[in-house]
Amino acid sequence: MESLGAKLKNLREEKGYTLEHVARDTHIAKRYIIAIEEERFDEFPAEPYLLGFLRSYCEFLEIDPEEVVQLYRNMKLQEQPPPIDQLVAPKRGPSKGLIVGVIGGIALLVGVAFLVFQLFFAANAESADEPPAASTVENEFQFSDEFLEQRFRVGDTVVVPLNGEEFPVRIAEIEDEVTLDTAGSRQVLATDTERSLDLSNDGEPDITVLLRSVDRGGDAAEAVLRFDRLVASPAVLGEPSTQTADTADTGELGDAIGSTTVAEREREVLEIATRSEREAIDLTAEFTAPTLFRYRAGEGGDERDQGEETFFTAGRSWAERLEAPVRVWSSNAGATLLRVNGAELDLGAPGEPVAGALRYAETADGQYRLELIPAY
Repeated sequence: MESLGAKLKNLREEKGYTLEHVARDTHIAKRYIIAIEEERFDEFPAEPYLLGFLRSYCEFLEIDPEEVVQLYRNMKLQEQPPPIDQLVAPKRGPSKGLIVGVIGGIALLVGVAFLVFQLFFAANAESADEPPAASTVENEFQFSDEFLEQRFRVGDTVVVPLNGEEFPVRIAEIEDEVTLDTAGSRQVLATDTERSLDLSNDGEPDITVLLRSVDRGGDAAEAVLRFDRLVASPAVLGEPSTQTADTADTGELGDAIGSTTVAEREREVLEIATRSEREAIDLTAEFTAPTLFRYRAGEGGDERDQGEETFFTAGRSWAERLEAPVRVWSSNAGATLLRVNGAELDLGAPGEPVAGALRYAETADGQYRLELIPAY
């Protein structure tokens, strides 16, 4: 019978996904994916942490999470040792002399404990009525990699280095929601939501924080949080197009906005459709993995401009009818199925941030060509 780990690994390889691909799209660290496939479950901090990752991995592979979780529970049940004590014959009880000796020893210990208690109570009578000081967890974690994901308690602090300075993010409260304190603001996150934080107060977000789950059982409430470094938004989100009148007159496609030194990220200006007049654009998007998506319609700088930034989980969708120009940005190009007037656009690879501007260009014969201009 195929084991749990082999089942997931074989399905992943059948679909052609690498470990890096899965880690990028599920936001699960690569070492945890390997641990699941190799059934090294003791590497996870706690079972709820493992079960959460297991469900996310199953959803990514498009199989029933509860079926796999039940398979895991069956495995754990089989690993438990048999009740030997209940299967062997019971031993004869202790002798009467041994029982008397044990009772006498217990009586002696009780007497000594009572004497010690009296002495301690007399020495601390004045402070006995004072309530004990509340303990507060104060752990500090350095955010040195591209992302940090783990369990946190109230009082824990994540220190984020930016441009030679350090900015603390403190977990202030853990209830049904989680409250974060930074030097400039207080943010409240609900489960499965992501929030961008501007730690340096320069008007641009520096990191994103995703709340995966909250566990209020046990001695203290805990929350699983993921901190990600945020790729800076490209110029297209705030600057007008660099397309010139000469380009429009010749009927040639416009130029990309900005440039990139990574050859794999270079994209051509895409011609979508040609119309006799400018029309509103019907935009729809479906998301196959967690994605931060934002758009803005208008030339920029106008209070009437329409825009929004939203974190979408897998399976969600978005639709708007907007007037051009429209600027769009996605943190996960391969997980964003964007359609413009019904035409599906290839935005890029999974995990790749992408940006572009949808604009009309007037051609030499008086037509209007709708283009997607890439931005870097």
